[in-house]
Amino acid sequence: MMAEEDLLFAFLVGAFYCFYALKNVTLITVMLSPPVILIAIDFVKRTEQRLDLSKRTSSLAFVSLMSASIIYNGTFTAVFKKPAMDRHYEGFQTQYMKIAGILKNLNTGNCQVALTDAGIIGDLAGCRIDDLVGLVDKDRLGYRTKEAHLEAKKPEFVVLHVELDLDKIPASFQEIYNATVLAMGTSQSRHWDVRVYRIIWR
Repeated sequence: MMAEEDLLFAFLVGAFYCFYALKNVTLITVMLSPPVILIAIDFVKRTEQRLDLSKRTSSLAFVSLMSASIIYNGTFTAVFKKPAMDRHYEGFQTQYMKIAGILKNLNTGNCQVALTDAGIIGDLAGCRIDDLVGLVDKDRLGYRTKEAHLEAKKPEFVVLHVELDLDKIPASFQEIYNATVLAMGTSQSRHWDVRVYRIIWR
């Protein structure tokens, strides 16, 4: 008969690959799986003591409980979460490719754009990128706020889907494009309002 430690390992691996197969392994999933399994083990132990169950019966109860949990989470992910995430990422890529095309057409040879998602626009627009979160622009670390970084860099355009206090920046903002990217369902309930501005510095 398998020891409880073996069952723990087997179901932890099984749960991980169940979510991986559905392409929905997130940090929170990995963090929550072990505590859920440990709680299930404790529940089975207490039930075994109260009802005077045999080891075989308690192990079967544990297997059934964890199997039901994995099937429920897998079904919920497949039916609700994954389609919502697919729609979000498809919308995100479509809109950012459109924005890259707009910026490329407006590029007069010295285009500079500030944004928080550098990948698609950085590859396709042909503009210099000022990364407002600092993933590909180490200069961001020298400024306390996104607004201070934007003011120091003085780009010609800014692409936003995060909150930025434009009133704190000594410039006028001319909106040239806006779109809504659908949310990721249960992982993220808010839609993205993506806006593109041309900046006229004072």
